[in-house]
Amino acid sequence: MEYCKMIENEEKLQCANKHSQNPVITILLDTDFVGAQRLACQQCIQNNLRPFNGISLTQGISKIQQMRSKIYNEILNLFLQNQIKMQSFKNKISQWKEQLLLTIDEIQSNLEIWMQELETLKNSYKQYSLLNEIDKVIIQLDKLIEQEKQQFQQRIQKFKDQYQTKIYKKIDSLQNLIQDQLQNLYEDSIIIKEIPQSSKSFFEQQQRESNQVVINQLNKSDRVEYRLIHEAYQRQFSRALDFNHDNSLMAASSDQNIIIWKFQEGKLNNKETVLTGHKNDVFCIVFSKKMNWIVSGDKNNQIISWIERVNNQGKSQWESFVSVKQHKQFILCLYLNKNEDELISSSADSKIKVWKVECKSNKIEYKYSLSEHKSFVDKVDLNSTETQMVSCGRDKKIILWEKDGNNKWKFKCNVAQSTNDYGLRIGFLQDDTIVQCQYSQPFLQVFKLQNGKFSQCQNLKVQLKEIIAEVSKDSEDPKNDITFFQLKYLEQQKVLVFKSNRYIYFMKQSSNSNLIYSCDPIDCKTFLCYGNITNNGRYLVIWNEKRLGFQVYEIEYR
Repeated sequence: MEYCKMIENEEKLQCANKHSQNPVITILLDTDFVGAQRLACQQCIQNNLRPFNGISLTQGISKIQQMRSKIYNEILNLFLQNQIKMQSFKNKISQWKEQLLLTIDEIQSNLEIWMQELETLKNSYKQYSLLNEIDKVIIQLDKLIEQEKQQFQQRIQKFKDQYQTKIYKKIDSLQNLIQDQLQNLYEDSIIIKEIPQSSKSFFEQQQRESNQVVINQLNKSDRVEYRLIHEAYQRQFSRALDFNHDNSLMAASSDQNIIIWKFQEGKLNNKETVLTGHKNDVFCIVFSKKMNWIVSGDKNNQIISWIERVNNQGKSQWESFVSVKQHKQFILCLYLNKNEDELISSSADSKIKVWKVECKSNKIEYKYSLSEHKSFVDKVDLNSTETQMVSCGRDKKIILWEKDGNNKWKFKCNVAQSTNDYGLRIGFLQDDTIVQCQYSQPFLQVFKLQNGKFSQCQNLKVQLKEIIAEVSKDSEDPKNDITFFQLKYLEQQKVLVFKSNRYIYFMKQSSNSNLIYSCDPIDCKTFLCYGNITNNGRYLVIWNEKRLGFQVYEIEYR
């Protein structure tokens, strides 16, 4: 134990009455004295008319010494704890600095080599070989210059492809490093207010153990396994993507554009086809399952359809058709029916619109509107016979719609639910089962058809991983998730694939109708991840903001 030191000189202390000839011998304990008034000498005690209430100066100093030493040692313990944390924090920053500088040096080195290559290429044109050039004297100068410029551009492009890829990878690595380090620093109690973690850790541990028990108990034939097999760089946000009928093409948004990728054996290749026409970020893309026809919706309330045509020279090109705007706010969901003659759109304007579609002629014609929701309509989905439709919105409503005798959608009922929350994703698992992902709570809610109406089944709801809120580039307020990335039920594999917060889940129904984990969910490390699964369920493609690009997972159903 360390001891404190009194700063005053005991011999120079004076009583409250300034009897300078008499040393202080007593500390008075009366409550009406404060500070130096408590110091008393022998003369003070003799002059005091009331009963004596005090202790000797030696006793007082000893008591204060013990008290202050105990306080100091408690403070010392707190100091040492914080000093250790601060030193750890300092070491992390130093390591981070070294890693950052090393990565930046590698980027600069690649840039310098790239520039040297360009300089060497440029200098190669300052000299020539007579024997190599002699045949060119018969070529027209303008034509020769054009040929040389094209060759020069091709060589520049070769350097660009070579070094730009390296640099982008380093920049990507740099960003990942920064994100990872920031996450580590945020988790450090030095820079954020410490909060009790015991309940959170217990919840997560119990959840992990429960889910793992279920996964371990699954028969091998019921398990799902996934592995990351490919990544493709794309800095621009891709909030929507879909695949054509044979999964050979992937249409993916790139901010306000759409890029057509060749998709072969889980690899994304050749993104030379860029569809331009949207004036703002593309939020929805649906690919026809019969032909190379696409419909897309954006933040500017616009729906555009696209069709691939092959001209007389055998060259492929995409034609667009811009529909008349009907929605007043951005498009959140598009659904194309199986016959591909009807399109359903939902929007932030609280409306659901129904459109007539002619894919071959690439035409979309507005038919009518549905207006029961009072806020954003995030998602719509149809049952297998396409006679019922379910929708969910920010008004916390789940609405069931039904086709009437004229083949028009009509409001049927509101689906009762006990949760005071809204869902970002909803869909039919079977015609008698609806599932919905909550926004604020980590649950997948289940609704079963009972006595002619859908009822919420609390005993069937699924506990998901804890929600982690974060700030996106579109908002300063923390968010849990964004509506894009619709859930999908793979009929052949009997597997439900869906996103909640930052996780992608694979679940199957047990014999007693419970949805159970088929594997651990994929942790994308951010809710800013959007994707889709191929029509055959073999590949899952995710655009991940942390990775600044696409990640392709191969899925195996055991």
